[in-house]
Amino acid sequence: MNKYYCQYVYQVPQGYSSTISFIESIETKYFGRQLSDIIFLGLHGALVNKKPISPASKVAFDLGQSVYPLRFQKSEKGYKLTNFDEIKVRWEDYCETACREEKSDYIKEWIKRSAEVMKSKEMFLHAIMQGTFLQLMLFRDKQKELSVPNFPNPNTPLRWQLEKSLLEATPQVWYMKAQPLEEKSYFVGGYGTLEVTKSQWGNPKSIHMELRVEMSNEGYYHKMADINLIEE
Repeated sequence: MNKYYCQYVYQVPQGYSSTISFIESIETKYFGRQLSDIIFLGLHGALVNKKPISPASKVAFDLGQSVYPLRFQKSEKGYKLTNFDEIKVRWEDYCETACREEKSDYIKEWIKRSAEVMKSKEMFLHAIMQGTFLQLMLFRDKQKELSVPNFPNPNTPLRWQLEKSLLEATPQVWYMKAQPLEEKSYFVGGYGTLEVTKSQWGNPKSIHMELRVEMSNEGYYHKMADINLIEE
């Protein structure tokens, strides 16, 4: 089993910064030397600024984790999710048991939004593929765009266009440019880099990503992500 230690650092204007770290676990299956299946087992050990997340955030966190494991099978067209029916049952069971007595408006709203996502496999796939880690693991060699949700804030959805470096170097480097998904008068610009170092089997060994976004009258937002492979 492979574990990826992930650490995200967010910095916003006026000098405020926050660090989020956790461990993502995956299992891989091979047919000969070719990767045939990849199973995302979810994340654990989440910390914010080296401290446990709040109780309300923990309920929302556990709700999101109830959909795991996610089983993807590789085909000529890419990866396809094979266990959506199981995922939906797990999510419904979690809502019925763990969230039955939950009274906070925050959690109620989280469940409501999650329910919309669970209506179909297509909607679920669209939602989970906004996660940077899944995108990088499944489509890192072919994708021309990357979603980075809630950066710099939920009201500024951005699409990051990737252009790979012409040099075949280690690590492999992509240059990124931000494009707003809708007209935003206060968006000035955004750019970044993505670096991926691979193992001899072609799987990522370490990933480093840095993004920088400028907003008018606010200044620069900065995000940095480091992902490192831990093999067990």
